[in-house]
Amino acid sequence: MTAVFLGTGTALFAGLLHAGLARWLPARLYIRATFYCLLAGLAACALLAVMNGWVLDAGQWLLIVILAASLVLAYALLFVGIAWDSPTLALVNAILDQGPGGMPAAALDDFIRKHPFVQSRLSAMLLAGVLADDGKCFVVRGDMGLAMRVAETYRRLCGQSDRAG
Repeated sequence: MTAVFLGTGTALFAGLLHAGLARWLPARLYIRATFYCLLAGLAACALLAVMNGWVLDAGQWLLIVILAASLVLAYALLFVGIAWDSPTLALVNAILDQGPGGMPAAALDDFIRKHPFVQSRLSAMLLAGVLADDGKCFVVRGDMGLAMRVAETYRRLCGQSDRAG
C-alpha cells in the first residue's frame, strides 16, 4: 500500500510542479517538461522514503515508477488537449462569453466559420447534453460535468488564455 501511496503522490507532485512551470514555459517544452517533472517527483519520493526510514524492496520501487509514469503520461495527454486548442473547451468558452442568455445562432455560425473543427464537436456536445439548443440560442447546461469543470479549473491554473481551448 505504501508503494501505491508513494506512486500516486509522486505523480501528483509532478503534475502540480508542471502546472506551475507551464505558466512560464514556451509551448514547445510542455511535454518534455513533464518528463523532467516526473524525475523530480521520483527524486522527492526517494528523499521522503529515506527521511522516514521506509525500506522498500525492488518490486515496490518498480510499482512506484510504473504507477507514477502512467499517471504522468495520462496527465500529459490531458494537458495537450487543454493547452492546444481543445475544440470542446473553445466552444464552451465562446458560448460562456456571450453571457447567461447563451450564444445566438448567428454568432455560432460566425464562430464555426472561424473554427472549422467545431461543427462535428457541436453535434457531439448537443447529443451528449452538454449544450442545449432552444432554436435561437445555444446554452451551456449548468450540469456540464465534473470533467469539464476540472479541465476549466486546470486551464486557469496553468495560465492558459480564456480564448484558447
